[in-house]
Amino acid sequence: QSYVERLATQGLTADDGSLYAIGQLVLFIPSGSSAPADAGLQALAAAINSGQVRRFAIANPAHAPYGQAARQALQSVGVWAAVQPVLVLGDNAAQTARFTIAGSVDAGLIPRSIAAVPEFAEHGRWLALAEGLYTPLQQRMVLLQDAPPAAIEFYRYLQSPPARQIFRQFGFQSPD
Repeated sequence: QSYVERLATQGLTADDGSLYAIGQLVLFIPSGSSAPADAGLQALAAAINSGQVRRFAIANPAHAPYGQAARQALQSVGVWAAVQPVLVLGDNAAQTARFTIAGSVDAGLIPRSIAAVPEFAEHGRWLALAEGLYTPLQQRMVLLQDAPPAAIEFYRYLQSPPARQIFRQFGFQSPD
């Protein structure tokens, strides 16, 4: 969203953009991991102390929006400090999901849009995080100045009810 806002303030866009979806974080436990999935983030500190979780992945909060949200969620439930010794940082949400789904870590916080894909979902189980643990991951698009007609048509389509239904099917919340 910040990139879209920068483009708009520079006068490079036809409008201020449109919020089209909201990303969600999930706790993903790969198959074969002994990490407790049903207890959620609250049980993470105990699982680390008991050795059930030796590596825990999030996207790098220094530059990845999903990593910033993951840090907020871990701080919200009071386990950020406990996670530090076992924390594995992915460059971005996609790399973090690969670490987690492959079983390279015992658990991780990844986008629901990735965890829900059947090819990935079969490699573990996931639990949605409670609302309010992190700032919503707003997905915003913008139309550039002098956009061709096909881009304008696609921009409008992505704001339509059928497109929003597709986003919901693939793990995003609708902004309305």
